[in-house]
Amino acid sequence: VCVEFDGESWRKRRWIDVYSLLRRAFLVEHNLVLAERKSPEVSERIVQWPAIMYRSLLDKAGLGSITSIRFLGDQQRVFLSKDLLKPIQ
Repeated sequence: VCVEFDGESWRKRRWIDVYSLLRRAFLVEHNLVLAERKSPEVSERIVQWPAIMYRSLLDKAGLGSITSIRFLGDQQRVFLSKDLLKPIQ
């Protein structure tokens, strides 16, 4: 696939062999979800925060029901169970 990376010029896009023997996982942006996290303003408070959920095209690492998400606004990335995510409709 031809990929562009966040924070890089689109001119730096490049071809990646997704199913390379050396590659353990390959994730792509998939869906918008709500996920629980500590509030940026009050760390004792838990809030629902919008995030981009990633879908695994290749999973030799054994992620299973765990997926990566990136919270919108601050670019924090975490791995959570898919069961804890609520799709935004």
